[in-house]
Amino acid sequence: MKVRINPDRKVDGKPLRVINPIKKVFYPAGEFDLSDKELRDPRVIRLLPPVKSGGVPGGRFGDLVPVKVASKAEKKG
Repeated sequence: MKVRINPDRKVDGKPLRVINPIKKVFYPAGEFDLSDKELRDPRVIRLLPPVKSGGVPGGRFGDLVPVKVASKAEKKG
């Protein structure tokens, strides 16, 4: 799953930094992929938003948000 740190969240006017609970390092700025192993870890799942906000089952905080991949328009001709 491709995600990014929620750009709407700020801490003291600075962009939010989120620590990977498995590796104990900050997630990178910009878009990145969560591995299947990370998506099975409840500590990581809680960082995503809940289903009603466009997230995943078990999501809670919304510190990480899924990146919506726009599909390419088909050419008609």
